Amino acid sequence: MSRLPPVPERQPRRWRSLHAEALAGLAGAAAALPLVLTLGVLAFAATGTAAALLGVAAALAANVVGGLVVAALGRTPMPTAGPSTATTVIFASLVATLAADPALDLSRPAGLALLVAVAGLAVCAAGVLMIVMGLLHLGSLARYVPQPVLAGFMNGVALLILASQALPLLGLDSAAWAARGLSALTAEHALPLLLGLGTAALAWTLMRRRPHWPAQLLALLLGVLVAQAASALGATAVNYLPATPTVLPSALPWPLWADGAALLQRHAGALLLTALLIALLGGLESVLSIAATEAEFDFRSAPNRELVALGWANVASGLLGGMAVVYLRLRAVASWQAGGRSRLAAATGSLLLGAAFVFGQPLLGLMPVAVLAGLMVATALALIDGWSRQLAQQWWDGERSTELRESLAIVALVGLMTLALGFAAGVAVGLAVALIQFFRSMNQSLLRVRFDAAAQPSRRVYPRELEAVLLPARRRIEVIELEGALFFGNTERLTAVVEPLLRTRGHDVQILDLRRVSNIDASGAVTLGRLAARRAQRGGALWLAGVTQDNRHAHSLRAYGVLGEGRALRVFADTDRAIEAAERWLLEAAGAGPLAAPVPLAQCALVEGLTPAQLGTVRAFLEPRQLAPGERLFAEGDPGDRLYVLLDGLIDVVGSADADRRTRQRFVSFSPGMTLGETAMLDGGGRTADALADGACTLYELHRDALLALTAQHPVIAAALYRNLALHLSQRLRDAATAWRRAAG
Repeated sequence: MSRLPPVPERQPRRWRSLHAEALAGLAGAAAALPLVLTLGVLAFAATGTAAALLGVAAALAANVVGGLVVAALGRTPMPTAGPSTATTVIFASLVATLAADPALDLSRPAGLALLVAVAGLAVCAAGVLMIVMGLLHLGSLARYVPQPVLAGFMNGVALLILASQALPLLGLDSAAWAARGLSALTAEHALPLLLGLGTAALAWTLMRRRPHWPAQLLALLLGVLVAQAASALGATAVNYLPATPTVLPSALPWPLWADGAALLQRHAGALLLTALLIALLGGLESVLSIAATEAEFDFRSAPNRELVALGWANVASGLLGGMAVVYLRLRAVASWQAGGRSRLAAATGSLLLGAAFVFGQPLLGLMPVAVLAGLMVATALALIDGWSRQLAQQWWDGERSTELRESLAIVALVGLMTLALGFAAGVAVGLAVALIQFFRSMNQSLLRVRFDAAAQPSRRVYPRELEAVLLPARRRIEVIELEGALFFGNTERLTAVVEPLLRTRGHDVQILDLRRVSNIDASGAVTLGRLAARRAQRGGALWLAGVTQDNRHAHSLRAYGVLGEGRALRVFADTDRAIEAAERWLLEAAGAGPLAAPVPLAQCALVEGLTPAQLGTVRAFLEPRQLAPGERLFAEGDPGDRLYVLLDGLIDVVGSADADRRTRQRFVSFSPGMTLGETAMLDGGGRTADALADGACTLYELHRDALLALTAQHPVIAAALYRNLALHLSQRLRDAATAWRRAAG
């Protein structure tokens, strides 16, 4: 019998996961490699020929040591770190100041070590300040940056990267460009341009179509091969990196104790200013980049925790003479698109960068500058904000809404300002524009609707004689519904909107409905108090609806001194209760008597039209009942096996309490003489709401069995009761339909 071939052993899931994270870390390292080389040289450009040696070492320390610290302490799914253009420019300014000191001899290794030590001390100080910022929860402020400003900042960073790669793509150095301008370009520069753009196109295509492949690394290898082939064929315009020996510096603060006291004393101001700027701008850049990465990859992080992690990373980097680090979205995006989902990918990328320089130094001389620039271009394109791309596509498809136009304008403005003046200026301008836009929108949306109580009376059901008094009087009650926020930016508009309405003749009570008002600050509260006082001086009343005793509006009004004893303002939980209070006021002014005056059974709607003998027959089937204030007559879900006739007191039918258990929506409120609970008894369904006593109540209840017995024994009397119930229900349905139609409108 032939034996079956052995089944190959499958790789454990954990091994496959580690393998994927390692490849993602490799992609992140390849994306950061151009930054290590270009920003490092930029940071120490003032040192002349030593810039490559010092700069690459400082950038390497920042990426390796700082990256490992952030990977260990950070809590985002992809905690990456490295130098940024903004912090590097600030750092380079300090290096230039130190290099210009005549007492510092940069021709000797000791002088270079002292310069690196002082610059590293500034990075350490910036790290301490970042830790303090995180502990003070200043990183959370980034969550309040408007989305168009955040998108514009991200696009501005991408534009900065693209602009910085123009000369490397053309194979030119900054000195030749400054001296000769466009005349420095020759036909030979077409080769590095094609090489760089081809590398960018390949990396971009692989990132889009093969997101789990190490796109940057593959594009880098292919670019190196093409450049070597071109050199073998005699091409001379392709520039390569210098193969400079690079090692991680160590124990760099020690020169400060021996020879640096005087240097520190002379440049203490510049050092502290550099530390402060790096902490503020680097911290802001980091939390904004974290927020953008959250939106792009749908995760949640703690920006304050990340600031603390970055602070410790800067302390570690500075102790080794490294540059300042921020949250590096470039590495995070590259690693995430390559399949990385944990800090292991970030840590692996940092270790691979270190290994590439320690063991691959001879290979640095094989790196074409144009190829590295192409990788940076592809990465910059990947950093363009996805939300703004979506808005641009909507615009291209023909949408021309005001909101879309304003959002795109803010994105473009912030992006261009970031490119021209730096990201701090771009964010500042964007926040100013967003604030102006916010104030304008608040001023535009204040008065929502106004109506009188004749169109929407309260849900209190009155006896017929009181309803006859109220029918023409309700037009003297006006409801003014506001929306938005009442704050210092629109108090003048609030006065301009409400004050003319208060002067309108024919309205005795005006109610400001604050249900859709989001916030009331001190200026808004004081304005409401002044309006109420002016209305009272004219003999009327200005009341507020949508204010319970302990909701946020009540807290604001009470805290700002416009609510309480002796104040003109009266507040109600909702518009319905405010309109009812105004109706009661009008009834009292008309001398109509108390609202809840007891009504004898003979005058109740259920027994209307019955003779005294028939009334006596009905009374024999009724059971008396007493309710204490606040007592429940029936609850939602109870069986509907009886109806009630209210003789004295008020009964409110309300919905379930809302989430904060403070207010309950009132569906209808019954006065003495009315019948309630008949619908559930007639259709056999359960109760659909709660009925509560608004004060002490006296009533009769008629059980279903008693009604059936009355129908069997006295069909003529029962027919009269059913007729009265039908008329009662018809009128209530008309009133309810009118109220709900007005509320929905």
